[in-house]
Amino acid sequence: MVGAVAGGLLGGLTGVPMSWGIAVAVGLASFLILLPILALVLVLPATDWDELKERLTPNVTIDTTKETIEWVREQMPLGRKS
Repeated sequence: MVGAVAGGLLGGLTGVPMSWGIAVAVGLASFLILLPILALVLVLPATDWDELKERLTPNVTIDTTKETIEWVREQMPLGRKS
């Protein structure tokens, strides 16, 4: 079904005589429309989201920040100010 629609659109675009400027514009527009669609179809299903999340999460920084917060709380306990 998708192939038939794409073939019909391609046939319709190539069957119409147009100037070079319009042909380049149509080709560029088709590329910019099809590129995200191809990315959705080809790249997203093969993506390991857990591995990507693990790689991009700054775990060392988070752990260091938690340790620093604990250290500061030990050094300066919260209490009443005189």
